[in-house]
Amino acid sequence: MPTLRYFYDQYRTNIWTGYGFRDAFNLTANWWDTDVLGLDQGPILVMLENYRTQNVWRRFMLAPEAQRGLVRTIYEEALRLDRLVHSLLQVSRLDSGMVQINICASLRSKCLSVSGWPRSP
Repeated sequence: MPTLRYFYDQYRTNIWTGYGFRDAFNLTANWWDTDVLGLDQGPILVMLENYRTQNVWRRFMLAPEAQRGLVRTIYEEALRLDRLVHSLLQVSRLDSGMVQINICASLRSKCLSVSGWPRSP
């Protein structure tokens, strides 16, 4: 709502028509589309209601498909992060009994190697 209010207040003469907001605009290029599409107005109303009450999100999250999709996405992201962490942080035990830790800033950079005796439990 604050963003829509700002656009309306600051650029009303360029982006607002009798049917609502124009289809597209670019403030940097000072460009305003001449089209107004009714199809654009529906999602704006849904977004406003969701901003105001969060009812759209709550109702959506009641759907079993949405819940399964979210769980799957979180699980896959956790696996991806786990693989990334393991590729950037490598821990090994040396023959001397010391522990060596290699920490890499990225997959293509050199690694910082730190060795030391493990702490006693």
